[in-house]
Amino acid sequence: MWFFRILIFFPSITFRLLSAEIFPWAFLAVCYNKTKILSKSIRPFLAGIYTNILPLLILLFCSSFFSWLLSLYQGIESDCFRSLFAYLNPLVIYVFLMNCSAKEIDLFCRLLKKIFLFYLALGIFQFSGLIGFLNPFFSFLIPRGKTTDIITISGRGVSLLTSEPSRAAYEIIIFYITCTYLYEYSRIKQYILDFLLFIFVLIIIRSAMGALLFLVYLFLKYKFKIVILSILMLALIIPSIGENAGRAINILYRIMLDTSPAAVYNLLLQTSGYRLISLIMSYKYAILHPFGGGVGLWMHSSLEALNNMNISPKELDYFAYRGNEFLAIRPTSYMASIALDLGIFGILSVLCLLKPMLSLLKKGNGDAFPVVFYFIFLVFFSGAIGNPIPWVCIALVYRKYMNLSY
Repeated sequence: MWFFRILIFFPSITFRLLSAEIFPWAFLAVCYNKTKILSKSIRPFLAGIYTNILPLLILLFCSSFFSWLLSLYQGIESDCFRSLFAYLNPLVIYVFLMNCSAKEIDLFCRLLKKIFLFYLALGIFQFSGLIGFLNPFFSFLIPRGKTTDIITISGRGVSLLTSEPSRAAYEIIIFYITCTYLYEYSRIKQYILDFLLFIFVLIIIRSAMGALLFLVYLFLKYKFKIVILSILMLALIIPSIGENAGRAINILYRIMLDTSPAAVYNLLLQTSGYRLISLIMSYKYAILHPFGGGVGLWMHSSLEALNNMNISPKELDYFAYRGNEFLAIRPTSYMASIALDLGIFGILSVLCLLKPMLSLLKKGNGDAFPVVFYFIFLVFFSGAIGNPIPWVCIALVYRKYMNLSY
């Protein structure tokens, strides 16, 4: 079980066994655990069933079956089984951790802290270029993995044990936020650690999306104080650095200079690749199609959604560089993908699953509030569909919160 526990936190490691960028280690870990339980008795196996997940499971399996039949009888391209497992991979580990023993939770918490510290050290080594000789090994673990930064190629930084810097930033930020909740620190130490991680994301990982996501968390945690301080600091630092500031810092600086909301929106639309447009089109599509376009049929529904956006592909750099026409794109967040595949009813079913988390937001204060709200934000607007890391972390936070409440 230790082998699977560790790999749950490294979903990008595929050993080249799959063409997908997320390997279902979480799904395999839960299956392994439940198989061991089932070999002894069926009663504890059934006791782990989480009823809040049933509406979502029913929708997922019914929609997948419908997509499979449609592809079978009409001969259209479908990705129903792969998409289904992408949805299930984070769900099963989330449900498992919400129901497992306190001893298991403690093991996951200690493992998470060690992996976070390992990631910090790995990022520094990758940035320094000292482990460039390990590049073949990293490429074996992760098809697009690198041991060194890629600043000279695109102005972006290290990717840790993920496929790209934006995903590296996404994961290490979640690790950090969870650790700071699980292991309490003084207010002064919190300020220092927040500042250092912000610098780590800006200078070493160099992910603009990661920096923006971390600013969202800082705003939730400190309201305006730290965010204003960060902006002032960037305003003083960036002009002196110039072109060497890196892509992430330059984008943040351009956002600071644009006072018009429309200008900021257009900047994010262009610099985010297909990420932002995929979110907007998915939620709009869900309103027009309450049951979505079907699990695994995103190749068709995303094109329809893009054509309903009343925007030309020539206006978006991502599509302009690819022939001035829309291409099928997969939404870049769990909920956006649900919206595209399962519509409004799918969104409601995920909210039903997250009902325990939503209950923690009612008071609007407390140490758990910014962590839980940030997780909900990620579910709606960022991340990869099959990535289990945010779901693991929020389950650990919830279990810690419930333990402190009794």
